[in-house]
This record gives sequence, C-alpha cells and structure tokens, in this order.
Amino acid sequence: HYCANYYYKDYTSATIRLIVLDTQKWSSAQLTWFTSVLASARTAGYAVVVASHVIPSKITITDCNFSARYASGGNVTHAFPTSDAPLVTDDAASAVNDFITAGGEFVIWIGGHEHADIFGVFTDYPNITAYMIDKASINRETPGAARLSGEKNQNAFNIMSVVRDGKLVKFVRIGEDVDGMMRGKHVFCYNY
Repeated sequence: HYCANYYYKDYTSATIRLIVLDTQKWSSAQLTWFTSVLASARTAGYAVVVASHVIPSKITITDCNFSARYASGGNVTHAFPTSDAPLVTDDAASAVNDFITAGGEFVIWIGGHEHADIFGVFTDYPNITAYMIDKASINRETPGAARLSGEKNQNAFNIMSVVRDGKLVKFVRIGEDVDGMMRGKHVFCYNY
C-alpha cells in the first residue's frame, strides 16, 4: 500500500525520544510533523535519536571499529529518489541541525541501506552524527563475514544504549560479529 509510516516513542524514564521516519515515502507533511516533534522534544527536555532506512545526507566517515567496507575520511552518498518513491531529503537533516542550534540534545541518527557498518557525520551538517548499521543476516548481496567455526546463528542484531549523564552511546553486536576481514565487531561506543 505505500502508506507513510512514521512515528515517535518517548522513553520517559531515560528522557529519550526515538523518532522513526518513513524515508521511502518522504513528504512535506512528514517534514512538518518531524519539525514539530523535534521542537516538542526540546521543550520537554528529551534527547533525540532518529531512525530511518535511508539517511538523508552524504556522510563523511570518521571512525568505527565495526567498519570494513569504507575507509575513514571517505564519503557515502545514497541512492537517488524516484518519482514513485521520493527518498528523504536534506530538509530532514536541516531540521535536526535547527533543533541542535536551538539547544536540543541530539544523540545519533541510525539507519541502514548500505549493508555495511558506517559511522561518521553528515558532510554538510558536521554536528549530526550517524551510524548506519550492517545487515540483519549474512544472506545478502554484498560480501560479508564468513561464519566462524561453531557459530550457530547467521542472523545479527544490535543493542543500543544511551547514557545521557555521560553523553555516551553504546552498541553491542549480537550474532554475526566479524567483518569481511575477520575483525571482531562486538562493541562500539562514542561520546555524542
């Protein structure tokens, strides 16, 4: 049905708002909604995490012990939109930048789409950090890690934890936890 699916969830005890965007069916209505949800998070004192399939801006890779496909200092640019699937625009990144400029606490933008772990900043908005998480299964079109001897599970998932007092984000990889070069990718932490 190509209906827009976007929403937010407040984690009240942690004062964190997770905003999920529908980047496959981006619209001006969603941008208006997104801007208002960011503003209300700032007013309520919530830190913000944004999640989407596609990340709306070019990313300059900084560093990540999970990455193997891309090198630090490189750039990642995403697929272009089509007329029937307008991907999220740079307006979303600009809205987050405005949120930060107005005093909002932005944690991270998480996404996927590239089928590789990528950590960096939006090239045009270097105060926005992004982490593109690798696939959920070893069965995919891009070369990945071979299963280690004795590993029973091909699937993978990440657990993310945010510590607002120390402005720390922690990711733990469960499942396929080596990259194509057989380097471990178990835990990644950064201060936002």
